Amino acid sequence: SEMSYVIRGGGSPAALIPAVKAAAARMSPSIALQFVTLDEQLSASVARPRLLALLSGFFGLLALLLAVIGLYGTMSYIVTARTHDIGVRLALGATPFQVKAQVLADAASMALGGVAVGGIAGFFATRYVQATLYGVSRADPRAWGLAVANMVASGAVAALVPALRAARVDHQIAMREE
Repeated sequence: SEMSYVIRGGGSPAALIPAVKAAAARMSPSIALQFVTLDEQLSASVARPRLLALLSGFFGLLALLLAVIGLYGTMSYIVTARTHDIGVRLALGATPFQVKAQVLADAASMALGGVAVGGIAGFFATRYVQATLYGVSRADPRAWGLAVANMVASGAVAALVPALRAARVDHQIAMREE
């Protein structure tokens, strides 16, 4: 029959193993022993949740990267399509700062729209992953605030290059293109 024992000692658990094997062999040479440390048991018990967390984080970062690339592409297209309009605004006295602010405001409105739709969908989806949320409730304001701040900051980073490019539009060239 199989029995389990807990052995507590000072120092490294690996250092106790030879002494325990020797003591058991003195009692009966037919005793078969297997040793598992508390650290090994703990690691084995959290291996699956740890893998799930790692994969979730990886796919979350991948989704964030795709969102940033998509917003960057959209804003680049919009800036390219509105080059003439931007040139007219600059010719009429708009400052490069105002042009950058307008492009960033457009990107922010898109990002906030995405955050609103994603936030609503995410709130309802948390019902299905509630069991995997350790120490976080599904309505934790700090977690939701960090998620929103992350998405808005990512949107700003994605729109920064198109905004800078829009501010450098030469209004004379842009006016001649049309």
